[in-house]
Amino acid sequence: MAIDRYSNPLTERYASAEMSYIFSPKFKFTTWRRLWLALAEAEQELGLPIPDEAIAAIRAHLDDFDLKRAGELERQLRHDVMAHVHHLGEQAPAAPVPEPAGDTTVQLLRTIPEHVYDRIAGGAFGILEGYMRALRSARELVYLESQFFWLPEIVDLLAGKVREPPDDRFRVVVVLPSKPNNGEEDTRGMLAHLADADDGRGRFLATTIDAMTGSTVDPLYVHAKIGIVDDRWLTIGSANLNAHSFFNDSEVNVQICDQTLARSTRLRLWSEHLGLSENEIAGDPTEIIDGLWIPIARREGERRRTGQIREHRVRELTPSSRKLERLLGPMDAIVVDS
Repeated sequence: MAIDRYSNPLTERYASAEMSYIFSPKFKFTTWRRLWLALAEAEQELGLPIPDEAIAAIRAHLDDFDLKRAGELERQLRHDVMAHVHHLGEQAPAAPVPEPAGDTTVQLLRTIPEHVYDRIAGGAFGILEGYMRALRSARELVYLESQFFWLPEIVDLLAGKVREPPDDRFRVVVVLPSKPNNGEEDTRGMLAHLADADDGRGRFLATTIDAMTGSTVDPLYVHAKIGIVDDRWLTIGSANLNAHSFFNDSEVNVQICDQTLARSTRLRLWSEHLGLSENEIAGDPTEIIDGLWIPIARREGERRRTGQIREHRVRELTPSSRKLERLLGPMDAIVVDS
C-alpha cells in the first residue's frame, strides 16, 4: 500500500500530485508531529519546564515514523492519534520530570466503560466515585454546573441531604441550561424531586443563565461541568451529571482538595453570574445564597415571565409540573442512558 498519496478514483483522474499528497496518510502523520512540536515550543515559551533536549528530539523525528509499529500500538490502544503519540515517545527520549510548579495536588479521574480496553476490562468509574464521596461529605455547600442533570444516584443523594440536612446552613445551587439539546424532561423531573425534598425551605435552588446585550436577552447554553463542595473540593472536566458520562462514555475530570483554589473559583463564577464584584459576594456562602442568589434568581424569573426589563443574567429554573416530571425524570433517565 502506498502511503505517500491518497488513493481514490477522483484523485487518480482529476487531482494533482500535490493535492493527492495533502490527503495522504504520510502527510497526515507528519503534520501531527509538526503540530506536537509547535505545541511543545509554545509551552516552553510560556514558561513550562520543557527542556531543549526534548524539543530537539521531537524535531529529529518529524518524518521517520514506522507505520508498522504505529499499527501495533493502535491495536493495543484502539486510538490512532494516541498510537502515534506513543510511537513518537518511543523514538524521542523522554523529558525529565519537572520540579513541582506549586503546592496544589491534582488527581485525574476517569470514566472508562466496561469491555472497551483489554487492560481495563472492568472499566474505571473514578468520576462517579469522586462526586459521591464529595457530596456525601458535604456539610454546608454544594455548587454544581452541568450541561445535563439526570443521574439518579446523584439526585437521590442530594435529595436526602436536602430533606435531612447535615447543618441548618446546608444549601445546594445548580446552574443548568434552560433547554438542553436533549433530556430536558429528565432534568426537570430530577429538579422536581429535589424541589419536593426541599419543600419550600430554601435549601435548594436551580438556576440558568441568560446572555444580555443591551436590551436583548437570549438563553445561554450552559456547557460547564464543575462541582464545588464546602469551598474545599473542586472538580472540572468533561463529565456531565448523567449516566452517559458516569458509566457509558469515556470522560476525564480533575479533582482538587484546595480551599483557596475552590473558593476563588466559586467567587469568580458567582461574580460573573450575579453581575456583582467579588467583594460583594465574598461573605458567608449561605448568606450570599439566601440574600442574593435566591431573591435575584426568583425576581429575574418573574421578570422574564412578565416581559419586564431584566437586570441580572441568572434566573430560577423550575419544573413545570412537579408530579409529572417527578415520575418522568427517573424513568426517562434510565431509558435514555441505557
